[in-house]
Amino acid sequence: MSYRVIVLDSIAEEGLELLRAAEGIEFEVRTGLSGDALRSALAEFDGAICRSGVKITAEALEGNRRLRAIVRAGVGTDNIDKLAATRHGIVVMNTPSGNTISTAEHTWALILALSRNVAPAYASLLEGRWDRKRFLGSQLAEKTLGIIGLGRIGREVARRAIAFQMRVIGYDPFLSDEVAAKERIELVDTVDDLLPEVDYLTVHTPLTSETRGLIGREQIERMKPGVRLVNAARGGIYDEAALVEGLESGKLGGVALDVFAEEPCTKHPLFGRPNVVCTPHLGASTAEAQTQVAVEAVQLLVDYLLRGQIRHAVNTASIDPQTLRTLRGYLDLAYRLGRFQAQWASGNAAACRLQFRGEIAHEETRLLTSAFCAGFLEKALDAEVNIVNAGMLMQERGIHVQET
Repeated sequence: MSYRVIVLDSIAEEGLELLRAAEGIEFEVRTGLSGDALRSALAEFDGAICRSGVKITAEALEGNRRLRAIVRAGVGTDNIDKLAATRHGIVVMNTPSGNTISTAEHTWALILALSRNVAPAYASLLEGRWDRKRFLGSQLAEKTLGIIGLGRIGREVARRAIAFQMRVIGYDPFLSDEVAAKERIELVDTVDDLLPEVDYLTVHTPLTSETRGLIGREQIERMKPGVRLVNAARGGIYDEAALVEGLESGKLGGVALDVFAEEPCTKHPLFGRPNVVCTPHLGASTAEAQTQVAVEAVQLLVDYLLRGQIRHAVNTASIDPQTLRTLRGYLDLAYRLGRFQAQWASGNAAACRLQFRGEIAHEETRLLTSAFCAGFLEKALDAEVNIVNAGMLMQERGIHVQET
């Protein structure tokens, strides 16, 4: 039996080569589809690979009885209607690790460009001026870097800061003290504890109701004069109007943004100001990152279609009907307990222990534990968390999960 795969956006050639080499897989590349053409095409295939270009809406999936999986070659899945996919029994997966290094490196490109006036110095050369005194910079060694959000990218940024001989202070309530110590990161209990200490601040969190406007006028006032702020994560975490005010008052020594509250962004009050560096959302725009996400996307889809293996799923996991009927109420309860625990607990989580008693102890309790973990991490990560990936994400953050 062979499975048919449709590639809906351009991906790296290395990914296409893997599809060609996969036994039992046939594929076609059809880009630029929308509306009825997209709906008709999706109905012909067992799996789909996309990036951010195509919009897989509920209408595009309407009546689809064949498609089994959609894989996003990248992290964000906002262009896929996951509720509709789940309703149709379609697994949605993404590639969360493919762009980690590239985004961390771009963060450092912004930090270094701010510190050494790279952009204005080059512009002055283009204008025929050799003005070394004007562009006095600042070295990174012995400075303090604050990192809000210590997931994959945040920790990669921290490792590079250590190489620059910087002190690293971090805030992430979902990272254990043990992992932080291993990475030589000083954890603080609140964002406010971090602000007065740092010379540079970078954020690596998802954009949620809790993180939107996380750094605004009030927070900037608590910081050192001359602090430099960097964002290569999600637009909207910094209050951009407050950044402009901070630069005008002299409170901020510099601002570097790769992301904006509204994108595409070609006009902005920050553009053209001294001590500002901006790029058009280039964090993952490297040949290596695009190759990695393409290869990972193909591997995920082939593994699922040929072997039934599900990794990095961002919607409901596949569970057989009998298990679902037995555990449905318990799954919801475990998930809600995880959400409650995340809001109620203080400090940095190191371990979670779940005890099962009564008849439920004889069922598949690993699913309930995963549901608890999904609820616990729901607001902490940029990637969507469910019972498929929650346990792995807890482990990566050094949070030990135990069942008894």
